[in-house]
Amino acid sequence: MTPAVKSLTRDCTMSEVETLFKQHDFNAFPVVEDGKVLGIVSKFDFLRAFAFNQASASPHMPGKSDRSDRLRPCMTSNADL
Repeated sequence: MTPAVKSLTRDCTMSEVETLFKQHDFNAFPVVEDGKVLGIVSKFDFLRAFAFNQASASPHMPGKSDRSDRLRPCMTSNADL
């Protein structure tokens, strides 16, 4: 029997995403709402959200700096694919 697919919503916090990556050791999760796939968030997307560049001491997500922030700015949406 195939196990249920683990998925996220756009309103998951970055802390929740971090926990799910640790618990399930997946490389990516689909982002789903109302049964429709809106996009995907990968470990790379998650790490990039907290990566710093040499020119700035702030994260790449403008105004975002902690794991209580929502997933929306960091996920890859269907429009990006």
